[in-house]
Amino acid sequence: MNNCNLYGSICLSDIPKELIRTASNGKKYLNVEVRERKEPSAYGHTHYIRVSPDRNQPNTKAYIGELKPSLYYPQQAPEQPQQAPEQPQQTSTPEDDLPF
Repeated sequence: MNNCNLYGSICLSDIPKELIRTASNGKKYLNVEVRERKEPSAYGHTHYIRVSPDRNQPNTKAYIGELKPSLYYPQQAPEQPQQAPEQPQQTSTPEDDLPF
């Protein structure tokens, strides 16, 4: 995927509660996938978020959100390395005691 910034929302009520796992630290997690749509939707959504299928329930396909390119953080082209401008060569004279 290209370097792009997306925004969207997740519908929390569409998350299957049985797929939320609790870690040993007590925090709750949900494995998700972000996929690119074949074609943008009528509303400009280019990606979607779905619950990642569980090994025990491989047919679970809960779609919980949609994403589109951000208007606030537009896609930026990768930065090209910049070459330093050429500096004129300085010559020192014998009476010059400066190190530069």
